[in-house]
Amino acid sequence: MKRFLSVSITCLSLMALVVGCAGSSGDECTGDYMETCGTECVNTQTNSSHCGGCNNTCSGDSTCSGGQCGCSGSLEYCSGECVNTDTSNAHCGACLAPCSGDTQCVQAKCIAPFDESCDGQDNDFDGHTDEDTSGQPLTRSCDNLCGPGTETCTNGTYTGCTAPASEAETCDGEDNDCDGLTDEDVTTTYYEDYDLDDYGDPDLAWATEACSLPSDPSPNGGVYVEDNTDCDDVDDTVYPGAPELCDNIDNNCNGDVDEECACAPEGGTRECGTDEGECVKGTQTCTDTGWGECGGEFYVPAALGETCNHLDDDCDGDTDEELADDAYDANDTCALARGLPDVDEGQGALTIGDLSLYHGTGTAQDADWYTIHAEEAFHLDCLLYPGEYQCNFRFVAQLTVPSDDVHEDYVMCVHTGSCGDFDYTFCTDVPADGATYNQATHSYEMILTWDGMCGLDDSWDFFIEVKYAQDAPTACDAYEIEFELLYDGPISESCQ
Repeated sequence: MKRFLSVSITCLSLMALVVGCAGSSGDECTGDYMETCGTECVNTQTNSSHCGGCNNTCSGDSTCSGGQCGCSGSLEYCSGECVNTDTSNAHCGACLAPCSGDTQCVQAKCIAPFDESCDGQDNDFDGHTDEDTSGQPLTRSCDNLCGPGTETCTNGTYTGCTAPASEAETCDGEDNDCDGLTDEDVTTTYYEDYDLDDYGDPDLAWATEACSLPSDPSPNGGVYVEDNTDCDDVDDTVYPGAPELCDNIDNNCNGDVDEECACAPEGGTRECGTDEGECVKGTQTCTDTGWGECGGEFYVPAALGETCNHLDDDCDGDTDEELADDAYDANDTCALARGLPDVDEGQGALTIGDLSLYHGTGTAQDADWYTIHAEEAFHLDCLLYPGEYQCNFRFVAQLTVPSDDVHEDYVMCVHTGSCGDFDYTFCTDVPADGATYNQATHSYEMILTWDGMCGLDDSWDFFIEVKYAQDAPTACDAYEIEFELLYDGPISESCQ
């Protein structure tokens, strides 16, 4: 209960203090910007009678803000009054910047008077707007090609031109629309008809513009017509719709020559055939039934098909294309290798010719696979030396290519073992495999050697692969392969 009363007494004491401040003077006027002026405690930041300090009065429409007298809007406070420095002659552009003489403040600049112009402004500062020296509204000439006229300044703009108005142009030899041109865009174009077939030449160099069909001759001595569809104005047999005369001329101007004619002219000749490839053009003659067969002393027609000769026999721009695949084209893989006859030791070479790496499509590279058995012969000496070594068996494989120029395009490989699991592989394009090339015979030769033993079968089976080198062009030319098995001996306890 005592605590509550204590708080109440404190609040009453504060209220008494506040009440005591009102109307007090001297040191009792406290707070930011509060000052005692006379008998009043005032805020000198906002009080218009004591703005910024006692007795500093803001006059006129000015108000006190931040301790300074100021004006609303775009007005400025100059010498105790609110003024517009854009138009005040005493404060032009800034306070205390007066305009001298007969100049006046316009847009914050002192401007001397000048001649009136039609702009809605009092340019000469006489209190009148857009007037001439007699006090009448400004006027100016608005003459045009149709005649003279004047227009009057009204509200800053010239209006009411009294000159005659223009009219739509008509083809009468007059400038009706008053633009300085006569009969523009209303004349008719007339074209020269030199051959007098009533159809005109479309060339504008000989045409004319007029309001009616001219009676005077055209520049080249013809007449004028409205038509311009003649495709040959120096030939009166040529015009749209004319009958075709089968004379190698487009008589009816439709873009076709001698249509519905068997040919033209009868007895005339024309070139025929082609000079592509091995072909030579010939001639054919026009008869009453049409063009005859192509022929002539030097005429060479296209062949019915290609032959492998590096020439374009069928004259289609391609060489040796679409020939039949080689005779053994099924042997393109190891699994489909073509079996060759055995090559027997000492019985001479086995030669297989007329082979080619060619696909009829001409787009895929071919490969040819062969199998061959190299058969050891019976050696009587082995009966005397059973178990002794037989030295120097030689298997000679030879590939003859079409010519020396393309020998690097061909590769021959000899494999031992089984397809997909070869024991050994030797190829002509691998220097370490020891193949040789004979430029004179354009042949590769590869020799494989081994040692055998009396009493054992020293025969071998080989896979032979003939293919193109990587990226080599395909060709239809024939290649040849040759194989031979030789035995040089001796029979010995060891082979060096």
